[in-house]
Amino acid sequence: MAWLGWTYSAQGHAKKAESLLAEAYETARRTLGDSDRMTLECMYNYGGALLLRGRYDEAERVLHDALELSQEALIPVDPSIAYHTALLGRLYSRKARYKEAEKLLSKALTTSRDAWGEHSGGTFHCVAALAENYARQGRIDEAEALMLDALQRGERTDGPRPEIAVQTLPYLGFFYLWQKRYDHAERCVSEALRASLDSYGDEHPITFLGMIALGMVYREQGRYDEAEAQLAKAVDFARHYCGNESVRTADAMHQLAALHQKQGKYAEAEQLHLKILDIRRNLLVENHPHTLGTMKGLIALYAAWERPQEVRRWFDELRRAYANQSAALQYTPAATGSVRYDPATDTYTLVAPAPHPWAIDQELNFSYPEPGSEMWHIYDDLHFAHLMLNGDGSITARVESVEHAHGWTKAGLMIRNTLGPASENAAVFITPTGTVVSQYRVRQLGATHSVFADVNRITLPHWVRLTRKGNRFTAQHSSEGVNWEKVQGSDPNEPASIEITMNEPVHIGLAVPSHSTARAGQARISNVTVTGSVTPSAPLTTSADVGLRMNAPQKE
Repeated sequence: MAWLGWTYSAQGHAKKAESLLAEAYETARRTLGDSDRMTLECMYNYGGALLLRGRYDEAERVLHDALELSQEALIPVDPSIAYHTALLGRLYSRKARYKEAEKLLSKALTTSRDAWGEHSGGTFHCVAALAENYARQGRIDEAEALMLDALQRGERTDGPRPEIAVQTLPYLGFFYLWQKRYDHAERCVSEALRASLDSYGDEHPITFLGMIALGMVYREQGRYDEAEAQLAKAVDFARHYCGNESVRTADAMHQLAALHQKQGKYAEAEQLHLKILDIRRNLLVENHPHTLGTMKGLIALYAAWERPQEVRRWFDELRRAYANQSAALQYTPAATGSVRYDPATDTYTLVAPAPHPWAIDQELNFSYPEPGSEMWHIYDDLHFAHLMLNGDGSITARVESVEHAHGWTKAGLMIRNTLGPASENAAVFITPTGTVVSQYRVRQLGATHSVFADVNRITLPHWVRLTRKGNRFTAQHSSEGVNWEKVQGSDPNEPASIEITMNEPVHIGLAVPSHSTARAGQARISNVTVTGSVTPSAPLTTSADVGLRMNAPQKE
């Protein structure tokens, strides 16, 4: 029973896995006792099944209790238990409990290395989880060094290079994909996929992972035909290996749907989104973040497809889901954001509240392509200090510091059509890890598109500028505020400036989103100058939280 439940979990049959593993755990506990090795293994596997379904609080309790029972019984840690200990560490990390996470993940890694060796997938799962914990804290160099060290350790063993590539390089590829270092990501996942095809053939889970990773890299590079070939094969594999009603299949379909949306193949994207939604509603807990994300993907799709009735219908359904979630969890909104201006230093300090925990678009995961994409970002959650601009104009500022609440906490400049959370807007931001990004939404409730330049390469303070001329918006940045360059990414399909139709007047100012459900975001911005017909005159002391209220209807 337990092995069948574990198999269902691996294949993404979330409901069956939870049911069988719960029964296996209760049977083992009743017949063998709480501290028996078999009971503890069943308990860990049950905690993993709860995670798969989205029962995060229950999963934390079960995994934590299993770990404590293992220690009380003085049972040597089994390597499979190390894997699930890493799952608990991941949960802590996602809740910004970084010290607890690091302690657990370091212990799991040591245990896994002793049991499985250096170039085992289980060992690198623990490596990836610990690297994620570093990355969430802005310790990017440490995260990369950890993963490269693990790779080099594997290469120093007697294992053949193909086996090392299969077991370790996909994780390093996901790390580079997250960093937008697409050339590095492509090299890693291409070698891993070739090695997996040579060693295992087309029908193997590692081959499937490589197909998805390489397809995602191609998609972000704008190589859409190559991306479609890889992602279509991944979907076919998932359907064959996992079945049509599997969260693994839904995850693969999600990556293909995101590609079709970029390609403008709206009918194909719609068909995939609706099927994904059915799977996630059936297999995951009610209002799971991935289910809500799929709804946001549909909204962005219909906005791009210019089908306003469908946009409104799905957006109303999304707001009802958020309201139900708020009521069910008795959620209390975080404190409001603020702006403070110091005339002596000509510096603004902005604080953005933490967003709602089920509204996050995507979680950090270097082991598996976590569902999520920019097409889920159909509304904003940030604090905005603003003036009104009529006609052409610009805003320039120096970003002094950005507190690292989250890897994608940002600070910068924004021009919005309205203060509604789903409004058309253009922005230029800097992250605490030194990435410059231009973001824009061309239509209400459409997807937010991102163009990255100088990923993790600039140091603060750094200058940014956002210019409006007619309906054209241009983002620029500069190290010293004299020599400026446009924010231009590597995707040839992304323009250096963007056309967005806005009404008069528009809102122009400073923006900070937190992105962390556990912490507020904070930034300091100085030397702000605004050109054009602006009211009232500076300073920018009028501000607002721009976000979707979860418990009441809201104007857009």
